[in-house]
Amino acid sequence: MVPLQIARAENESFVILKDGLREDVADFTHLSELSGFISFGLYELILETNENPVVVISSMGKQSTGKSYMLNHLAGTCFDSSGGRCTDGIWMMVREFEDVTYVLLDFEGLGSFERSAQEDMLLSVFNAAISHVSLFRTENRLDSDTANIFSRMQQGAKLIQGDDELFNGMFQIVVKDVVSDAKEVAQEFKQKIQHIIARDKEDNFFLRLYQGRVGILPFPALGRSEFYREFNSLTSKVQAVQESGRCFETGRQFMRNTKLLMAKMAMRDWTPTDQNKIKMLLASLSDCLPAAVMAGCMAMTEDGPTPLLHLRSNKTFTLVQDAHDTSTEEPANKVLSALADEGLLLAKVIERDGCHEVQVPCELMADLIAKVREIARNALTADEILQVLNALSDRRQKRIVAWLEANIQHIAQEGDAQRLMMQTKTMLARLHQQLRVCSMTCTECRLPCMLPVGHAEGAHDCGTDHRCHSFCKYCQEMSGSASVCTLVAGHSGQHDCGHASHTCGHECSLSSRGNCGGRCVLKPGHSPDEAHMCGSSRHHCGKPCSLTGCSHTCVLPHDLMHDRCECHIIVCPNKCSFPKCSFMCSVQDHFHAEGKSDCMCDQPHQCPHECEAPGICEIYSELVMKKEKFTGKHDEFDYDSIETEQNGVRKTCCKVIPAKSREHEGSHIHSTTENLVHYCDAKCPTCGYYCTLPWEHSGEHDTRHGNMRRTYFVSDQDVFKLGSRKYAPSESGVAEMCNMYCHRAGRGHTHVKLCADYSKNQLCCISAMPGRRHSQRRYKPNPEVPKDEFTHAAFWESIAFKDPCSNEDQEIFGKCNHRCPHESHTKDGEHPSFCTLPLWHSPLSAEESQRHVAQHGGIVSADGHHFSCSHKKSVPVHTIFLIDSSGSMGYQDVLPQTLPWRQSHPNRLGCAIAAVQSFVEKRLHSSAEDRVSLLAFNTQVQKGPLLLPIADFNDTWLRTLQPGYQTCFETAISAIIPHVAQTPTGHRCMIVLLSDGWAPFPATSLGRLFAPVRGGSSSQALRLHTVQFPPGDAQGKSVLTQIVATAKRSAGQDDFASKSSYMESVDGITLQEAFMGIAESLSSAAGGLISG
Repeated sequence: MVPLQIARAENESFVILKDGLREDVADFTHLSELSGFISFGLYELILETNENPVVVISSMGKQSTGKSYMLNHLAGTCFDSSGGRCTDGIWMMVREFEDVTYVLLDFEGLGSFERSAQEDMLLSVFNAAISHVSLFRTENRLDSDTANIFSRMQQGAKLIQGDDELFNGMFQIVVKDVVSDAKEVAQEFKQKIQHIIARDKEDNFFLRLYQGRVGILPFPALGRSEFYREFNSLTSKVQAVQESGRCFETGRQFMRNTKLLMAKMAMRDWTPTDQNKIKMLLASLSDCLPAAVMAGCMAMTEDGPTPLLHLRSNKTFTLVQDAHDTSTEEPANKVLSALADEGLLLAKVIERDGCHEVQVPCELMADLIAKVREIARNALTADEILQVLNALSDRRQKRIVAWLEANIQHIAQEGDAQRLMMQTKTMLARLHQQLRVCSMTCTECRLPCMLPVGHAEGAHDCGTDHRCHSFCKYCQEMSGSASVCTLVAGHSGQHDCGHASHTCGHECSLSSRGNCGGRCVLKPGHSPDEAHMCGSSRHHCGKPCSLTGCSHTCVLPHDLMHDRCECHIIVCPNKCSFPKCSFMCSVQDHFHAEGKSDCMCDQPHQCPHECEAPGICEIYSELVMKKEKFTGKHDEFDYDSIETEQNGVRKTCCKVIPAKSREHEGSHIHSTTENLVHYCDAKCPTCGYYCTLPWEHSGEHDTRHGNMRRTYFVSDQDVFKLGSRKYAPSESGVAEMCNMYCHRAGRGHTHVKLCADYSKNQLCCISAMPGRRHSQRRYKPNPEVPKDEFTHAAFWESIAFKDPCSNEDQEIFGKCNHRCPHESHTKDGEHPSFCTLPLWHSPLSAEESQRHVAQHGGIVSADGHHFSCSHKKSVPVHTIFLIDSSGSMGYQDVLPQTLPWRQSHPNRLGCAIAAVQSFVEKRLHSSAEDRVSLLAFNTQVQKGPLLLPIADFNDTWLRTLQPGYQTCFETAISAIIPHVAQTPTGHRCMIVLLSDGWAPFPATSLGRLFAPVRGGSSSQALRLHTVQFPPGDAQGKSVLTQIVATAKRSAGQDDFASKSSYMESVDGITLQEAFMGIAESLSSAAGGLISG
């Protein structure tokens, strides 16, 4: 199996890939639809059937730190691990080991210029939510880039919440290329983490996303044996997670959570995930409910019925019945044994006016009775068939209710679950009521009608051939022969073959009455005074029933005096008067319906009233995601438009009203869940999202914000720049999210509102409140309309919503955004320096400036801003490079990261050349007066440009270098002595010696090199750096360390020379960083004031 890309981040959004391909998902409006659309290719089949625990391991961190390489070694995967940027988005692989399944996720590098803060935030939140072990690979120091990544992760700390199946992982920081100071490195990271926790308190992402499960593992450099042995430590941490039980129980559980999370991230739905799962579970059960009631299964397909399942585990549901249950007697037991409930069609369910209606059509009842008669070999009476139908209905009811209870037992107190259960029981009760036969006399014979009760007007049908199949009694008595009875089935009296010698045969004198057999059964030639009589034991009155609207006839004896004709129906024919109830009145009085409007059935009812508790029962979001193109006056870009209409829903009461009652006890409440919360009804005025705190909470409101569709941009210029985006005044802010807009606007940004006092023709007094001032700027559009400005903190206070940004961001937003204008801050790679004072501060006076600088250092500008920068002045330096070009420098175990050296010198020597070039570029920004001398050595010395002005540097000579022969430090040091002496006046001299091997300590040449210094010429004190690249040769390290020690002893009190050092670099990147660090260290501090 190969890696599969499942998602990526772009255009400030989380983008879903289906089966590794980009698909248009703009038409999906609900989470359940989008979640069901997601697919993981061939891994889908593996995970769908996987019953083993699933552990998710992910690798993320800074770009080009070996994340994919480490994951491949840990789990035997094959993620792309080539140099440079090799991972885009999120890639997945699945590995099965014995009784555990591992899902491996490889994330692209964070903090790169190709990704925004919001995109990094979305990726990191997804990783934290789904992973059980998050391997965060980083450099061997906590630099500003890593701190920035942590800051981006902090932005998403509060987005996804409310689910015990997510955020169960640990954050394992893997520090790369640690050689000897593992404890110091771990302590540095620990202190930084403690600082973040102290700063952000309970909102810090270590606690929010990882519940405080954080580990720090210093990892040896690649190529060392310890590097591979250290994987045992990682393996033990993975096993600990597996044993803790925090992993997913099955592959299906992993996919359900992952797909839901991906859909939420794509649609920016920040409502609690556990509530989403409840809704999706109940929706799935509701979708299956018609098939469950109709056929006892989840669905009817061409391949047959889909069995009932436990939806969370995907295991088949089985109802364990008591083998000794005798509640159902023969012959029903025999039929039930032969007719399995699963797939047995007992009814049809149609949707009408938003409700499910259970019906038993005549043809379905006929087919069902035919099956019953076939199993019983036509040996059942009508009463026995009715008993079988009741038993089938009872079995269906027990099984479906038990299946539903098994699926919702963990949410049984949820109001929606209770309403679904009530709906199910009502449908099953309706099935039981409908699965009965009419029992009126068949139109063609005297057997009961076997059509469904309440069938359409028309002929009654018993479902037989209507003929009596018994033998004539008269024939048997007279001759012993056996002629077949010619009367209709179910006739009364004796069986008669119709021969004239058996009975009179004339029409019965009561043939106009009901329940008449038709012909006289008296002996032929009976007395004329004796009326012709059929075999019926009781003739009915036959007149229409006295109840208005009843179409049946009276069944009272024709010879019984009566004032009211009564039909065979003994129950009230009215429907229950409870709203939307389809059951019949339960009163056993046919004439109860006369003048009555309050008939009640014998079923419980769902309370129809709204919850009466104060506040909002549920914050319901209709999310519509569309791909939109923003076309403004100054810019055009694509963005994901998420139209979110949040409504405060008043849900219906979840209580059940007992049968024959119209009210339940107690108040109306939408759920019986413990610690039920009703929400506040306040909305964020910028994005329209509801406050998620309880009703009548104290303090400020809080929510998880969406797109700012209730805002528009203002500016005193024709264009407003926000990061890489440009807006014109009056253009909508819908493309921005509340908290991410502030993060992007950055330090010292302000918010603008229309001035409320001016709209009332009053003098504005807002400036008397902290963080607020009446604006003197003419903000477009409508520059003539007065407006007020707010600091970030004051704005959120003014709308009474909790600030959604991190504590770190809040601190920055409150600072002055005035920049130090010194030219050094405008150079490539340099960071701007901002005023350290609060936003909108008063300018520092001369006296205040002196005190402030004395207390805090830095400088104060002429216009009263304080800066922490001190602007280093550079002393010109003559740097002599001694580059080892011995044969071992041709090894290709490390490669340069930059062109053209990766092509011309794909070896150790190429890395060294690239590092020299990086030093020159860095140093050129600080001192254009520098000189450089280039020498390469093995057993001989190759001299390149000497005393070359740094501005004239080029790589022509470096391209000619080729590795060969062995290392000799004595030769190298001797060769530079005359060039050290040629260092121009006013310049200091520094030597950078790089080697990968060993040679004898150059005592003689070092003595000659430092002889002038020992002679008392402090101006000649030399600074010497030795670099072992790559590290590993212990003897070589010892010699290089001794060389530096000699230089330090010769330095005396000279500050410049005393900074001589030995260092190690494990790869081309760290070597370049080491050389750039040496260049940075050559500047010395100088104080003073500059003009603002």
